[in-house]
Amino acid sequence: MLPEDYGPGYVWRTFNITRLRERDGGVYMELEMLALSRGIPVMLRWLIQPLAERLPRNILQVTLEQTRDAVSQKMK
Repeated sequence: MLPEDYGPGYVWRTFNITRLRERDGGVYMELEMLALSRGIPVMLRWLIQPLAERLPRNILQVTLEQTRDAVSQKMK
């Protein structure tokens, strides 16, 4: 185990905020994800930059889809 905020990776820390609100006969869910990351070295930027921009969006989308599916299963 490495000490907190120390390591070789580009993402140092992530923080998630989830808000749920019952309204209009349903539940609204808001997810917010914050990530603290290091700068990407110039020599690797062409390779890592597209992934670094796309990955958080994909993770959030999968989280929302899994939540929707879990809620739908419990309602059946």
